[in-house]
Amino acid sequence: MGHISEIEMGRYLDGTLSMLGRMMVKHHLSNCPKCAKELEELKKDRDDLKMLSGLIGELDDADTKSFSVTSESVTSYFNTENKEEDET
Repeated sequence: MGHISEIEMGRYLDGTLSMLGRMMVKHHLSNCPKCAKELEELKKDRDDLKMLSGLIGELDDADTKSFSVTSESVTSYFNTENKEEDET
């Protein structure tokens, strides 16, 4: 077996390789420091992306909540203003 491709490494990390494929990759990794290092770097990159994705999701949620509060405030303001006009 030659070196493990990045696609195979990704499938290994995703758990989408067959049982035989996983066994072959594990065996290769135990004997190839170059591929083992590349796998660790790929794993770190994926973890970093997950973290950034989570942060972006939190920012999106925060923006949505502040917009929601703003739209409720505007609606409330106009409803109050319309009631005052109706009373005069």
